[in-house]
Amino acid sequence: MQNLFLESKKEKEILQEKMSLLKGQLFDKEKETEALAEDIKLLKSKLHQSGHTSTDTWHEESQHEEATAPIPCTEISSDLNTKVVISRTGIKSAAYVGLIFYEEKRAKNLVYFTAAKDLTALLEFIHKKHSQAEVGPAIPFQFKDDVGYIELKFDAPQKKPYTGWSIEPHVEPCRLYRHDVDKFGDTWYSIPPYCLVSVYGSPGAVPSLHYSVPLDGVADPVTLYIDRSLMRTAPSPPSTIQGTSSSSSTAISQTRRETEEGTFIYRSDIAYKVMIECASLIKDCGIDTHFLVDKLLEHKIINAREKRSLTDGYTTQTAGKRWDDLLLIISRSIRVDGEVFGIFLDILREEGTRRTIALADKLLQKYNAPDQLQFDVGTFRSDIAYRVMTECTTMIKDYGIDIHILAENLLEHNIINAREKREITDGYTTQTADERMDELLHIISSSISMEGEVFGIFLDILREEGTRRTIKLADRLMDKYNNF
Repeated sequence: MQNLFLESKKEKEILQEKMSLLKGQLFDKEKETEALAEDIKLLKSKLHQSGHTSTDTWHEESQHEEATAPIPCTEISSDLNTKVVISRTGIKSAAYVGLIFYEEKRAKNLVYFTAAKDLTALLEFIHKKHSQAEVGPAIPFQFKDDVGYIELKFDAPQKKPYTGWSIEPHVEPCRLYRHDVDKFGDTWYSIPPYCLVSVYGSPGAVPSLHYSVPLDGVADPVTLYIDRSLMRTAPSPPSTIQGTSSSSSTAISQTRRETEEGTFIYRSDIAYKVMIECASLIKDCGIDTHFLVDKLLEHKIINAREKRSLTDGYTTQTAGKRWDDLLLIISRSIRVDGEVFGIFLDILREEGTRRTIALADKLLQKYNAPDQLQFDVGTFRSDIAYRVMTECTTMIKDYGIDIHILAENLLEHNIINAREKREITDGYTTQTADERMDELLHIISSSISMEGEVFGIFLDILREEGTRRTIKLADRLMDKYNNF
């Protein structure tokens, strides 16, 4: 009997201990709930102060994996802190955040996908460098533990029709590497890594595009959506020269034939004449030969045999001779089919540097007004600025400009592209530092010959470097220009 009493007493003590433990856990939960309630209360207050009336809006966006409803970048700056707070409290497990933003470039859209750890820094960069961009919602994600990159997959089955739309990544595979994302914000990495995609809707395309792009290499499934609407207006040359807009409009109607589908075809005889007269200008634009040849093969303007003869290393032709042969093929193709001229202009714009875009504009201007081509649409006269750069090459090299900073600034202004930056700055290249600077100055000079404004940008970059020698160099180049 006594033993039963002792066992009952022991069981009672055990039950009391368990009850105490449960009470402690319940107390901890109550504290966590109170803390969470305080966080929500604070969040509501901040949202109310920034002009929002609902705390659910962004949270719903973050759970929704569709990057839709882009907003102008100019409207984001006032809401930066709000979004960062929400991202810290609402997506605790996400170490990274991605963004899609859009820029319109004449007849096509440029779609950027970028990522970073710091959402505030990422939005500030976009606001500063792409002030007119449309920016979609933030997309939280994590890298897979065993994968060092995320990749955009453009071959996924589509739920909605995209007939007539062209979605073309500029690099394949289209990847963002974790180590590049992590470096954004460091001394040498003021530009976040990004994937660039060109999106173009032909006149007969479905009115709107809702194209799904799954992300590979993320811990949890994420799908991006490219949302665009069809541009109804046909591309026209830039109206940067006063007094030419009306004549250009007349020229367009006179030199293009309109098809039943509403598209425009260039007159082959005029386009061929433009290519022949501007051959030297095209050769100096600095477009990558391999990129151009790949694009020409893609559009069936050349075949595989011609591509090999133009690009293979075993050929005995000089680079100049290859360019002559390539331009001859393009020109003859244009003489047979005027549409090839439009394809060539699109390829130049897709290369994405200021000089190739400026060249495309000049060729189109030449086509529309063959006797009125003007090369000086910027503040500086391109012919004089080009002479200054070529005559002062040695002086520029002697002033000790940091090639990494210069290349990064040129990339920011689209004077060079990412491939050219890698070739100039990466350590694996076999070129000496002096040869790299020669190559970089050649690119700058070629860009200036296309667009005088680039000379002003180069002077600004020198002054932004902030040393006495670079500021003095900018002043000397300006004096040289003024004395011509």
